[in-house]
Amino acid sequence: MSETAQGYAQALLELFNEAVKSYNNIVYATSVIGSWDVESTVKELAFKALNVHKLIYDAAEHIARTYVVSSAVAGKRPDKRKARRLLSAAKKVERIAERVKVMAPPVEKEKTWGNYNYEFKLAEAFAKELVSRGDRSAKTFSDRVRAVFREINELSHELLEEAANNLVTIGIMPRKRIIEEFEEGLGDLVADKGQLSEPIDNDKRSEGD
Repeated sequence: MSETAQGYAQALLELFNEAVKSYNNIVYATSVIGSWDVESTVKELAFKALNVHKLIYDAAEHIARTYVVSSAVAGKRPDKRKARRLLSAAKKVERIAERVKVMAPPVEKEKTWGNYNYEFKLAEAFAKELVSRGDRSAKTFSDRVRAVFREINELSHELLEEAANNLVTIGIMPRKRIIEEFEEGLGDLVADKGQLSEPIDNDKRSEGD
């Protein structure tokens, strides 16, 4: 392999490695502990949307770009529709965050507060407001956010997997290395979180009453 080809291969590997990190960020950002208490669940989901919507979009954009570039190098026609669907789903989180800001009762942003505290207070006020309108409003919001998070996870996983297959096709990365990349990334995530939590299913709450 020529020096120029080696440079291209290294650039693609670095692009893919960053995409793996982006996928880990998405999994982390969209993991939800949930609660049997509707208000607590809404508050957590609202805070997630406020706090991580930019992180999610940036990560999704990197994964989509890695997929398109690797497809082009491998001589394949990328499924740009799927890439656009991922970016569109990621953009929905921003719109959800804007809705939370609009619907939440006014919250004073004190000078001593960072964005984290302000967003937490905003999510708390939004949850109280939504629950006061009835369980149906709260459930609709929860279902909406969880569906968007699920769509982002599924699409980002599919595109990252296809990007990995593209690198295998052109001989830049062996299959074994791909498996190691996923195991290392997800291993770090589990170590940080203890375990990946599933979003709470509020339907079960009503069934148990």
